[in-house]
Amino acid sequence: MKNLFILLLCLLIIFCLEILCGWALFKPQVIEGTAHIAKPVLVEVEREVVRVEIVEVPRKLRTFQDTRELEGWLERNDVDSRLYLDEKMGLSSYDCDDFARNLAKKAIEDGYYMWVQVLHHPYRRRDNNQLLTKPGEAHAICSVFIGNNCYYVEPQTDEYWLAVVTD
Repeated sequence: MKNLFILLLCLLIIFCLEILCGWALFKPQVIEGTAHIAKPVLVEVEREVVRVEIVEVPRKLRTFQDTRELEGWLERNDVDSRLYLDEKMGLSSYDCDDFARNLAKKAIEDGYYMWVQVLHHPYRRRDNNQLLTKPGEAHAICSVFIGNNCYYVEPQTDEYWLAVVTD
């Protein structure tokens, strides 16, 4: 009786392991004859191994040819459609540096050079003298070169303006 209990317990453990762990220890096979007896048969199963490699392909970047090309690209991207979130609102912040990094990333994905710039107080726009920074704070924007002209791009609004002529 004790041996039968141990045998049943072992079979129950094996059965549970098969179900829980997905182990295929044996495949039952019926043998024809006067009595039907289940005989365990080991079966080898072929596995297909798929290997995926992520390979970075270098992309040749270029500058925007003119402001019309820059304007067209800015119209097509959707970075400026995100909602500005300040930590003071009690939410995770998505602010000027996030907009700037995402716009520069999108430009690179599309094959253009674009840089993130940090403006410190007091920074005023060259074209309209608008103050863009508050005392003790900084503001992140992007910049692009078109020829010898460096333009600043406000990623939250897609506005751009001539920042400096380098030659």
